[in-house]
Amino acid sequence: MAFTPVAGKTLSRVWTPSGGSAATLAVIENSWQEAVDKVDVTNSTSNGEQALLASILRGSGSIKAVLDSDTGKAFYLAAIGIRAGGKGTFTHTMSTGNSYSIPAMITSVNSVVAIAGAVMYDFTIELDSLSGTYTRPSA
Repeated sequence: MAFTPVAGKTLSRVWTPSGGSAATLAVIENSWQEAVDKVDVTNSTSNGEQALLASILRGSGSIKAVLDSDTGKAFYLAAIGIRAGGKGTFTHTMSTGNSYSIPAMITSVNSVVAIAGAVMYDFTIELDSLSGTYTRPSA
């Protein structure tokens, strides 16, 4: 089934599987959250107040998109690599030259046949430094 994105109704986000080619996905919604493990270093010099150090940076997010099988961008194809355990880089562009580059492992994939036969899918990712370098928007 062909899907024609409506201007302003979908977001162009790019998934590049490890060792593969970039695929622009018809994303409806995506989220990204950073968190750190904290180490409590409160001691006698903390004046009775909690003192913390940031430890491991963790990140997780979710992506909801519409299947675009007529352009060869079916998420389930090996070349696209959106499968549980798949690794790659998710690029979330905020504006020209201003984007997140998130090396990630896909931790789950879900697909649903929606109204009028459109196939929607969503997947969750977690930050994975073994898949590349994490960069935040610079501007």
